[in-house]
Amino acid sequence: MEQFRHSARFRLAGQAAAEAQARAEQDIAGLAAQFGSLIWSRWARAAGAPGPPPPGWEAVAALEAAHELEQAAHALAGEYIRQAREAGRSWEVIGDALGLLFLASANKIGVGEQAYDYALAYDTSPGPRRYTWPCPACRQVITDQGPFPEVPGQEEGHDPACTRRAAGLAAWEEQRSGR
Repeated sequence: MEQFRHSARFRLAGQAAAEAQARAEQDIAGLAAQFGSLIWSRWARAAGAPGPPPPGWEAVAALEAAHELEQAAHALAGEYIRQAREAGRSWEVIGDALGLLFLASANKIGVGEQAYDYALAYDTSPGPRRYTWPCPACRQVITDQGPFPEVPGQEEGHDPACTRRAAGLAAWEEQRSGR
């Protein structure tokens, strides 16, 4: 039975991936048709070239649209990651949801660490790598160190009376002691 559920999950994931691919192709084609190639526009203005772009520039317009769609999707994924951390989901669960196991294996790191790297991939702020989110229980801004340190060192900034933090530490202690 477990094998059936596993294979059904992969079939469903394959159908979702195919649907996402089809929608992305439609959106990219629409964006490219609506906005054209920004690169061609800049090049044509600089060179004084009149008229529409020559053949082959449609692929560049589609590439630009695909990149914009990728950036928008990554920004949305970042927000969903933040929501998942606020809800108490682990970096490992987030990495599994992002399908990062193969990449993590190739990089010889854990899937949670790969998810944390993914979350910070477009972070250009100076200083050490940090991921922050608001704790729904104590309403403090939490600095998330990722899956690297043990549980007590992963999240900094909770109010000392935070029930969410207390529950997380109690679960970690129970797991660690083998009860």
